[in-house]
Amino acid sequence: MNDHRSIRVLLVEDNPDFAKLVDLFLKKHEPETFTVAWKESGADALHELGRNPMFDVILMDYFLPGQNGVEVTRALQSRGIHIPIIFLTVNKDFDLAVEVMKLGVEDYLVKEEISTPVLPKTILSVIERQQLKEELTRLEISQKRLEAIHELIATITGELRTPLDGMRHQLEELLRLHQEDGLKSYLAIIRDNLDRIEKKIVKLKELKTDKTVQYIKDIRMFDLSEESVEEIVPIGPIVGGILRDFETSLCDRSVVVRTQENFPHVRFDSADLHVVFNVLISNAIKFADKPHPVIDIGYEEEEHEYQFWVKDNGKGVEQHDRERIFLGSGLRKAKEIVEREGGRIWIESTPSEGAIFFFTIKKKPVGGAQAANG
Repeated sequence: MNDHRSIRVLLVEDNPDFAKLVDLFLKKHEPETFTVAWKESGADALHELGRNPMFDVILMDYFLPGQNGVEVTRALQSRGIHIPIIFLTVNKDFDLAVEVMKLGVEDYLVKEEISTPVLPKTILSVIERQQLKEELTRLEISQKRLEAIHELIATITGELRTPLDGMRHQLEELLRLHQEDGLKSYLAIIRDNLDRIEKKIVKLKELKTDKTVQYIKDIRMFDLSEESVEEIVPIGPIVGGILRDFETSLCDRSVVVRTQENFPHVRFDSADLHVVFNVLISNAIKFADKPHPVIDIGYEEEEHEYQFWVKDNGKGVEQHDRERIFLGSGLRKAKEIVEREGGRIWIESTPSEGAIFFFTIKKKPVGGAQAANG
């Protein structure tokens, strides 16, 4: 307990002289500061608690006008007020002590003890016990909640197994039957996300109880919505994988692809990044109309961002069409992804000479440092 804490006491006592003594002796105590609010009857105390329930402890005389201490205690409990109570009485009465303890009263003092250190020590002890009970209750509730979550996880992961296996089978069949470059690339994205889901399920089943809730909060699966999952992503393997997917089209059109070496690692969602590069590279292949088409893929590192580009020597884009091209589904999606992460995407072009699509990714700290090249 904080040594300088202010303890708020509600004193329910019909004798004003005795109430003044309690206030006097508690104010003398150090280092804690006691603030005493005095009420003469149980009815007044109930009214005060309805208006201001922020007390740490209730000191209550057993013999009160109108309602005695036991009746007031029952009234408090019926109203859901669970501030710890210490009873005060003029003499030691074992039967009375047993009765009030059964009600949940925390302690029982004889009035003559108020002039001794027993009173403040008893109050502090009761408050500490109450805090401990509340903490144990919270821990018990948390434990039961975690057990329920684990039971639910076991049920859900079991039920997911069959449809995931079915999806995996259908996906492999689609990959076997459809070798078109564009479709194959999107099927690869679906496969990557199936792998991610299955890894998350395995991880959930293996987690220790105390880490489960935070792990569930952190799970964000990729879909085509506004959510994304940031991770440390190497650009090179993403570009290389997309070029392998388009290998047939590149060969058929005799496209030469030149890629820069040592692409950086960035903090981004890998599936989102795959979509952006896939759209830009497929667009460059689509408009490769020269006898010797060339596509260049590279980047420049600025102080606060990376600037990537995909350049082609195709037919180019007229000035008045440069904004309109982002209305198409593929480029629109790429634009949404880049801008959602605080980046920019634009085109520079000379008609009949080709186009360059640029986009930027902000540098973000990775374990205290910026993302590294590699």
